[in-house]
Amino acid sequence: MLYTSRPAYSTICNVNTRLPCIRGACLRHSRGQAMIEYLIVAAMLLAVVAIFALLLYALRQQSGRALELVASEYP
Repeated sequence: MLYTSRPAYSTICNVNTRLPCIRGACLRHSRGQAMIEYLIVAAMLLAVVAIFALLLYALRQQSGRALELVASEYP
């Protein structure tokens, strides 16, 4: 590995090495991407919880119907 005087973040974010890398501007886009990824994961988690809630509701309704049939007075 060659020794360079530049920090590691400047070589990762700069495609065009002729332009200077400003520390805050260089990392700004990756922070936004991480926030979007967290929001997507949170939305997926809420969707899974909603699906499980609907499944629980449907199973409770079905078990209530089954109990009514078992407890019926029909011979």
